[in-house]
Amino acid sequence: MFAGAFVHPNHSEVIPTCPEIIVRQDGSSKNDCERNGAKRYLDDFRRDHPLLKTIVIEDGPSSNAPHIRELQHHDLRYIPGV
Repeated sequence: MFAGAFVHPNHSEVIPTCPEIIVRQDGSSKNDCERNGAKRYLDDFRRDHPLLKTIVIEDGPSSNAPHIRELQHHDLRYIPGV
């Protein structure tokens, strides 16, 4: 599963957002991957929250050029962990 959450340093509440299940997609012969799940998640996130100013904080596997371009495409700021 690829999931995100709304967090804020001044609040103790955490609100999960539109999780994306990573499974074989209809009509596909290959298993899905985290990168494709992230693309679907970002599409859903921006559709649901088109104007929300967001900083995406992710771990090492997301620190790659295609994923960073996807974040930029969706007008999201990011802090990748390396």
